[in-house]
Amino acid sequence: MMAEQRAVIDTEQSSRYVCLSLGRQALLLPQHDIRTLESVLDVSIEGRPVNGVGWLRFEKGRWPVYCCNEELQPLPVMPLQQRICALLTCASGYFGLLCANVATVPGAQLRIRPLAAAMARPHSPLCGLTLYHGRVGLVSTAAHLAVLLQAEAAIRQQAASGRQADHG
Repeated sequence: MMAEQRAVIDTEQSSRYVCLSLGRQALLLPQHDIRTLESVLDVSIEGRPVNGVGWLRFEKGRWPVYCCNEELQPLPVMPLQQRICALLTCASGYFGLLCANVATVPGAQLRIRPLAAAMARPHSPLCGLTLYHGRVGLVSTAAHLAVLLQAEAAIRQQAASGRQADHG
């Protein structure tokens, strides 16, 4: 299934991407995957989700927030440099990803290449690679990152606990 999803990344020149800086790593996502940008100061660290660093309240919901290192592995703490929370859209709602910087990138500036077969791992969130400001940029989607971070499970768990609180 992941191999099928990797092929659907929009590489048309008319599309726009957002570059999230994770340390020295550039992570590029389709712009339509980003719902909003919030301050890390708005992230509550009470009752952290699995693999997450906290929760963000948005549109009458409470959404899990994650922080990744340059290898896209979840971190248990928020690095001081990552002060922006990009709220990403996924099937069950939203999840946040902390980053240091955000920039929009016209698709015409990118030449996204598919992953080489040797790099394609079954559970990798990567859809492709590109050269961005003289360094290799990782291309992914919110859906792929949600799988990696187990965001959907955290959202379902939060929704279930909210329903129990409403009926309890």
